[in-house]
Order: sequence, then C-alpha cells, then structure tokens
Amino acid sequence: MERPGETLSRSAFRSSYRADEGSVIAAIIDHARVDATDGPQVKALASELISLIRDAQGNGTWDFRQILQDYDLSTDEGLALMCLAEALIRVPDSATADHLIADKLSGGDWLAHASADRPLFVNAAAWGLTLGQHVVADPVDPDRWRRGHQKLFSRLGARAVRTALNQVMQAMGRVFVFAETIDDAIKKVRGHGQPFEQYSFDMLGEAACTPDQAEHYFQQYRQAIEQLKHAVSPRIKPSISVKLSALHPTYLPLKRERIMAQLYPRLLHLCRGAMAAGLDLCLDAEETERLELSLDLLEALLDEPSLQDWDGLGLAVQAYQKRAYPLLRWLVERTARAGRRLRVRLVKGAYW
Repeated sequence: MERPGETLSRSAFRSSYRADEGSVIAAIIDHARVDATDGPQVKALASELISLIRDAQGNGTWDFRQILQDYDLSTDEGLALMCLAEALIRVPDSATADHLIADKLSGGDWLAHASADRPLFVNAAAWGLTLGQHVVADPVDPDRWRRGHQKLFSRLGARAVRTALNQVMQAMGRVFVFAETIDDAIKKVRGHGQPFEQYSFDMLGEAACTPDQAEHYFQQYRQAIEQLKHAVSPRIKPSISVKLSALHPTYLPLKRERIMAQLYPRLLHLCRGAMAAGLDLCLDAEETERLELSLDLLEALLDEPSLQDWDGLGLAVQAYQKRAYPLLRWLVERTARAGRRLRVRLVKGAYW
C-alpha cells in the first residue's frame, strides 16, 4: 500500500523485507557474477587491499584486529567483548564496572579460542580472559573455584582485572575511533592523507531522548560542518555522516508528520551548510523499521529546489538486508526522476 506523498512505488523492497531467504538469493544470484571485463580489475584491487592490510601489521593495532577476528559477533564471547568495549569505559564507578565485567566474562568459553595454530597474542588473551573470569565470578557458583579461594581472588584480583580490561578496551577503541574530536581528526588527515583520498567524519553518539539533547546534537553537527569546511581541498573531500535519530527525540514511523515538520528543517539546514562548505553529507542507517521514515526525508531533500545543484547528498544502505537490492534499484530510479545524483554507502550494518 502506497502512502500519500510517495512519488515512486516502494512495493518492491517492502515485499522483500520478510521474504524467504532462498527466494531472495535465487532472484539476485546472477547479479553477483563478475564478467571477464571486470575480473582483472577486481583481482587487482583485492590484491592491493590485502597488501595494505598486511602492511598494517606493525602499526600497534593489528593484534587487536586478530582478536576481533577470532572473537567475532557470531560467538557469545565476541558479543561479550563488544559489550565491554562499548560500555566499560563509560561506567563511572568501580563497583558497577566490576559487576559488568563479571556479567560479561562469566558466560564465555574463553579457552575455546586458544590453540596451537592461533597467534600468541590471541592465546594470551584467551588465558587472560579465563583467569579474569575466575577472579570476578560469583563465589557461590559451585562450578567455579572453591569459595574460600574465590573470595581471596575476588578481593585481590578484581581491581587488577578491572584496570587491565579498561586499558585493553581503550586500546580496542582506538582501532575503531580515528580521533576524539573533529579538530584532532582533521590534523590526522592532513598528516597522512594521500592524494584523492576521501574521509567520512562520523560523530559517535546516541539517539536523542529529549528536545534539549536533539538541539545539542544539532549544534554539534553545525559546528562540525564549520570546522570541516576548512579541511576541503583538491586533495581532501570530506564527508560528514548524520544520525537522524540524534536530531529528534521521537524518530519513529508513527511520528512521521512531526518528523517532517520539526526534524526536516534541521536536516535541510545541515545540508545547505554542507553544500556551502563543499562537503558531502550522508544519512546514517537506523533500525530497520525506520528505513522508510529516512526515505521520506531523503525524498524531500532530493526534491528541495535549494539543493538542486548539489551532488553531495548520500545514504547508508545496510547491504545484508533482503530488501537491499530492490532498495538500490529504487534509489537509482528515484534519483534519476529528481535529476540528481546520490552517494550510496554500502555497509554491513549493526541495526536490525
């Protein structure tokens, strides 16, 4: 069923949202083949990327990447580590931190990730996490060490485990966080940027829960655009990603009219600022049920007369979803109808 105001049917990707996975794969498998013309280029690019990754072995973050590869998000241990990486450095007091560590370490089979064919750093991490698991575990758990020894280790070892894990999580954070401020990020870009490289600046944050928080994030984005415009050059073409749910406290499909009346003017202001500064602006992905609300905003921007000469608008598309391919086709048709170009960023995604 189409909604009022839609200029191009969305039925194709709507029907794919919960479609049978086998049927979806069968319908798009032919599009995944590489022809003889593109094959050599794909191979050359893949070889170049592999070389760059191998060259990164000595940069101080490689060992953590090996751990992240071994403890991926398909394992309970990987999920626990990611939860710790995200939450531990934000916990304000030691008691809460100890409870968090105990909760996340207690259920993991950490030694399952240790073996002779794995790197030394990964094996050391597995044994260290196992020791930490015993140190902070509940002393009344009959499957843990004897209660008397456990209490002793808990008193003497919890602080050491907490300190060590905090340091590890901060180091892991540096793998993902390029810099803590826009100014620091710009300095790093200028320090080692290569010709024609493009950088996307994302400000990590949460969804707004109050109007004051939404206003705060809006002002943060305005300030970031102002700072980034000084980094624009023939060598560097920055892009800024905007989290739509940070700009309004009720970014929900049921609040569409309110979103269009209250959030859209803010988003338009940011887009105009990015256009004037020579920047690209990408709409970040949100939870799956919010996709069409994001598309409503995107359509309004595509049809906005004041942005007609700007080709810097972008959208992050979660490529793992069943509706990704029909969504991409829809985006091609919709931007063509508007006489515009759209920068599409394919992402693995973290939202369901």
